[in-house]
Amino acid sequence: MGLENINFSQKLKSKTVVVMGMGKTGIALSNFLIGKCRELIVTDSHNVNDLNSNILSNVRTEFGGHKKETFQKCDLLIVSPGVPEDNYFVQIAFASGVEVVSEIEFAWRLSNIPLVSITGTNGKTTTLTMLSEILENSGFRISVGGNIGRPLIDVVENETDDLDFILSEISSFQLELSSSLRPYLAMITNVTEDHIGRHKSIEDYLSVKAKLLCNQKKDDVKIINFDDPITRHLEFEGEQRTLTFSRKEAVKNGAFVKNDKVYIIADDDIQEVCDIAEIYLPGLHNLENFLGACAAGSFLGADIIAMKRTAINYKGLPHRMEIVSKKDGITWINDSKATNVGSTKMSILSLQDDVILIAGGFDKNSDLEYILPAIKSKVIKIFLIGDSAKRFHEFFQNEVETEIVFNLEDAVSAISKRVISGQTVLFSPACSSFDQFDDYIQRGNTFRELVNERYEN
Repeated sequence: MGLENINFSQKLKSKTVVVMGMGKTGIALSNFLIGKCRELIVTDSHNVNDLNSNILSNVRTEFGGHKKETFQKCDLLIVSPGVPEDNYFVQIAFASGVEVVSEIEFAWRLSNIPLVSITGTNGKTTTLTMLSEILENSGFRISVGGNIGRPLIDVVENETDDLDFILSEISSFQLELSSSLRPYLAMITNVTEDHIGRHKSIEDYLSVKAKLLCNQKKDDVKIINFDDPITRHLEFEGEQRTLTFSRKEAVKNGAFVKNDKVYIIADDDIQEVCDIAEIYLPGLHNLENFLGACAAGSFLGADIIAMKRTAINYKGLPHRMEIVSKKDGITWINDSKATNVGSTKMSILSLQDDVILIAGGFDKNSDLEYILPAIKSKVIKIFLIGDSAKRFHEFFQNEVETEIVFNLEDAVSAISKRVISGQTVLFSPACSSFDQFDDYIQRGNTFRELVNERYEN
């Protein structure tokens, strides 16, 4: 642990620390902080009944509501990702001179291992997982955490001196209160309209994503998607080194596609990675994900053989263009992770014609014009579910055949009676899941089970 990290750790011993939000991240923080600060207070607006005895016996708890004085009198407030920056009690802490940080930033301050971070609206999990395989296949010792499932504080708590890198997926929610975070390598996969209810506008959303880059120094590197018009200008901002990736044109440093082959380039040294046809995962978005992973891997010292091996062998993650069934000439695809129109657009464009689309869910009021060209070019009918069904139907009904059904079960049942060989059924909601499901995972699992039941019977 470096001197700066040791000083931060030492200072904790004299501080009253509040952890706000007791989900997975808050519980991990609480377990870590026990015995490391003067007083630890955990607080949640809901009643929390499933905490372990270690927390309950060593921590002051405030559940079922927040107390104003708790946020006024503490020394450090660590906020869970689900709590927005403009939360009333967070603003009280700011007004009282309390230092407020995210779990991501808090964990980073305690670590001495170079941090490789990826953010973006779509593709960040797949890109990070591809990169982790490339690095591991190249002999690097890594650990992975953040928004990908394991809180970063867990990774840092268990890190060892022999680690080469910590890889972290970081969401916009985690970046809001990460004012001094400085990754050694930072990547933005893309930025499309999403979470506008929290970030107010696409401009605000981009500015939050760009926080991942703003503290980097000349020895660090940022990687930008050159094909994304919203992020492309970030190539020219900051003193850090810049790499880009593109599936449309050659780049100066990074990764690109030419004549259906993937190349990496560094200081005019061009190396072929693989043929596009060798990439197991279908779709333009997965090609972009692989390009980003290759650009990062190349900078970090990975070898070409490891990149090609990953291209050939990486089978993808559940709920992301996951092929559930391929029987009787009909392909059923689970893309439940597509919670915004940008992700669904890329999924549709990655397929051939004759797509039957199941879409809908908790409506984010996204701009449907963005996805319309893709739907008109590939989709023959849309089955609409959930809270957004009526608005989607009113928008699309004059462009493509649409039908409102009550739920996912009704959609699968209706489609199975009329789908024919050569067609593809794509479940890519373009919406959040919270109107009918706990999360996109439960939603995707439900779709998979419904399809499998149809073909088992």
